[in-house]
Amino acid sequence: MSNNLTVEEKALLKARGIIAQKQDGYFTIRFLSKVGYFKANEMIELANLSEEYGNGELSLTSRLTLEIPYIKAKDIEKVIKEAKEKKLRIGGGGPSVRAVIACKGSVCTHGLIDTNKLAIEIEDRFFGRILPGKFKIGVFGCVNSYGKAQSNDLSILPVRNLSNLEVEYMIFLGGRLGRQARLALPMKRRFKENELIEVVEKVISYYEKNASTKERFAEVIDRIGLAKVESEIIK
Repeated sequence: MSNNLTVEEKALLKARGIIAQKQDGYFTIRFLSKVGYFKANEMIELANLSEEYGNGELSLTSRLTLEIPYIKAKDIEKVIKEAKEKKLRIGGGGPSVRAVIACKGSVCTHGLIDTNKLAIEIEDRFFGRILPGKFKIGVFGCVNSYGKAQSNDLSILPVRNLSNLEVEYMIFLGGRLGRQARLALPMKRRFKENELIEVVEKVISYYEKNASTKERFAEVIDRIGLAKVESEIIK
């Protein structure tokens, strides 16, 4: 692979999880976890790839993926080939549903639900779906993660109904970080567990139909209004 890539070529690589560094001729490759978890043997294989093709370092991202920096342009195809042989997933970029994150609610004493189980179900169904822009989903286990839930395009957070002690689910819409940060707000209605996948589908479909190219869900909500967006999704 040539070092002299065009802007368009670099954008295509980035969508595949291969990111050009500011150091000329070097790339960072992003490997996907399973909602925040790697198997022990996968970590060993990733460490070996970093030693052989990178600078021996591994970096965790905010979405709990893992990146190997300082991979030379000429070695990208070798890394991709070896990763495929070892069943390691490369990706997580571009205008699509990104890697789903989950808090440690599956093992945390505060967790009201099995966050891993729900997050994996969502990721298996929606990850990689092409959309007008990037779309980030988070699954959290209790109200201690309220602030984290506000940072995603869509987040799910369980709460206990004090009148009957049953677990209900809050769904947050329209959060984003970066230069135009916006806190997600919860929908007025709360949901049952068996409604969640359908609601996620409806939210993503609404975004897909109503967003312009590269327009984030936060911008769609600001343009249309949260009340109307929620009404259309529930309808």
